[in-house]
Amino acid sequence: MRAVTRLDKLRVQVAAVEQLRALKKFTKYRELEQLLGLPASLLAKYVKGSIVPSYERALSLMRAIADESLERRVLERVLVRDRHGFINIREALSDPAIVRLLAYRFLIEDVEFNKVLSADVDSMPLSSMVADLTNTTLVVVSKAKGVGLERYVEETYYIESPPFMMTLYVPEGAIEKGDRVLVICSVLRTGRTLEALIRLIRKLGGTISKIFVVASIGEEWVDRLSGVRDKITVLVRF
Repeated sequence: MRAVTRLDKLRVQVAAVEQLRALKKFTKYRELEQLLGLPASLLAKYVKGSIVPSYERALSLMRAIADESLERRVLERVLVRDRHGFINIREALSDPAIVRLLAYRFLIEDVEFNKVLSADVDSMPLSSMVADLTNTTLVVVSKAKGVGLERYVEETYYIESPPFMMTLYVPEGAIEKGDRVLVICSVLRTGRTLEALIRLIRKLGGTISKIFVVASIGEEWVDRLSGVRDKITVLVRF
């Protein structure tokens, strides 16, 4: 593992402040004080930018945010499931505060990757920010061939209800042999799309480093993705 540079430390310091600012949109200072173990007055100074936490304090804050599942707490307050079984994931992942809160976690996660694959349209804002923050390459999967590119690699899979065949496309060369891929998925329900993406990544010679899922609905996906279950992190379950 490479040495931590001064720039790396600055990124973590900024990330901790940005996560606190995002949390403050949904959480009161007193609650943050109890969860993070720091005085509300100090947290307020961080949020307002009056002072910046040291690298060690920033790292501790980010780990505490993850350990206390504060991202999950926020999403559980924001996400709503309607009577048809759908959740307002697009609305949530269009909120810059939520995107920042989730994206900065990857600066301190113990997972190595050089490609970030957005599994669906709704996960694009988050995937783009993660790729930017971690200086990695964003890979966009589409359900139709785009204009201007001639060569694609594709994977087709069956959807039961209503029954039809769906094809996923990735530009040729977007994933290469030896690439370590972080997959970001907004909602996981049946697992069929994710299963097809995994086949596609492996077909191209890549390996799955981690699959980050914002929300899952039901348990149908569990058996289907049992082979990569240890790679999957789900924040909110419905």
